[in-house]
Amino acid sequence: MDPIARERLAAQRVAAPLRGSARDVVAWMGAMQAQDYLGVRFALGVRLAGRHSDAEIERSIARGDVVRIHALRFTWQLVTPGDVRSILAVTSPRMRAGISRRLGQLDLDERTLRRAGELLVERVLAGDEPVARDDVAAGLERAGISVSGQRLAYILMAAEIDGLVCNGARDGKRFTYTRLERLAPAARAPIDREEALARLAATYFTSRGPATVHDFAWWSGLPIGEARRGAEAAGDALAREGAHLRARRGVLATAKEGVFLLPPFDEMLIAYRDRSALLDPAHVKRINAGGGMLDAVMVVDGRVVGRYRRVLARDRVVVELEPFHALPKAARAAIEERAHAYGRFLEKAAEIRWTRADPRAPR
Repeated sequence: MDPIARERLAAQRVAAPLRGSARDVVAWMGAMQAQDYLGVRFALGVRLAGRHSDAEIERSIARGDVVRIHALRFTWQLVTPGDVRSILAVTSPRMRAGISRRLGQLDLDERTLRRAGELLVERVLAGDEPVARDDVAAGLERAGISVSGQRLAYILMAAEIDGLVCNGARDGKRFTYTRLERLAPAARAPIDREEALARLAATYFTSRGPATVHDFAWWSGLPIGEARRGAEAAGDALAREGAHLRARRGVLATAKEGVFLLPPFDEMLIAYRDRSALLDPAHVKRINAGGGMLDAVMVVDGRVVGRYRRVLARDRVVVELEPFHALPKAARAAIEERAHAYGRFLEKAAEIRWTRADPRAPR
């Protein structure tokens, strides 16, 4: 197994699961990609020791144990209430600047956004119950703020970046919004951005190392100069080996080898600009065909060996397994057991279907 892949599997708690809660995993990771909401719940389950269910993790998110918000790279992330404002102190200036052109195209000037933010906090989301997105839109419209086209999406994104709102507990299958202050009260003392940057860098390299500064810049959305400054400020918490940084005291993996199913957009892939330690460049387009998608994958002994697709039914989940090449019988059996474990996580029976490997595919 590639030694970098082995260390990352341990550091990310895939091969060394945490004993604790969803909040403990998110605190360890700093932030976790949550674009695929079902996927990130499984990403948490993969990293938790013992028996945990999707419903249990959903309840944890609904309670506000973790916050779903745009915090990095204009994508949804799970962050703990204790970390969200520190992370936004680092990332929000760049994120705000990154959407400024689109805001102008939508005729959303600072005065309009300030007024919309005040309405969200003081009127639309003033209560303790979260409000569904459609009802947020209706409330803004009644107050004279147009939400036509993409205006609503960018009003809400700006309010998230500004630390005003975040997702609340889902209403059935509908996503909701609530005041960030309700889940993560602002500290009385202002946040020191340089200290927050150093903390973010230390968390990233501890939970995802060995990694490069360019990987950190990719994951965080920060310019390379800031990423480098954060890594330097983390100081003695990190050890350097060539271009790679890791925690000075690493996490010991429970096994040198292993088989895992990872969900779409999992941090084992999305957290790195260079994914070659885990993913053969010849297979990149098989799981990342474009359009911002990153498929769910099968990992055997530190290498991505295929992708899979989940199809949910009322009483079962169909797991369609597509290997990149022919796999040994033992690996196939271990993958099937992981698929059944995924079914147990969802509290459904797993129906497994294999797609024949392409004999021409590189191994």
